[in-house]
Amino acid sequence: MLKDDIKTGKNAEYAYIVQTQEIWFIDYIIGIAFIAPIDFREGLLKSGRPYKEFNDIKDFQDYMDDTFGHEIEFESSVDPTTMQEQTYSRRIIRY
Repeated sequence: MLKDDIKTGKNAEYAYIVQTQEIWFIDYIIGIAFIAPIDFREGLLKSGRPYKEFNDIKDFQDYMDDTFGHEIEFESSVDPTTMQEQTYSRRIIRY
């Protein structure tokens, strides 16, 4: 198990970013986080799963930096035709 599992006491959890209304799924076992394609009220709240709430993406990034023990980076995919970031393509991978 990674340091993260020991630090949080969880294998995985969700994070809700208030400013962007994004829901991220964090897997501490394999060290990855990605935007989850679920709605807050209909998906996350009704699921009963634990989640942490962050005001903005910077607060979330600071939490992830601290949890993983080093600075993290966001990765995303861009559609080569439109040059737009693809929906749900942003993720964090622990290196």
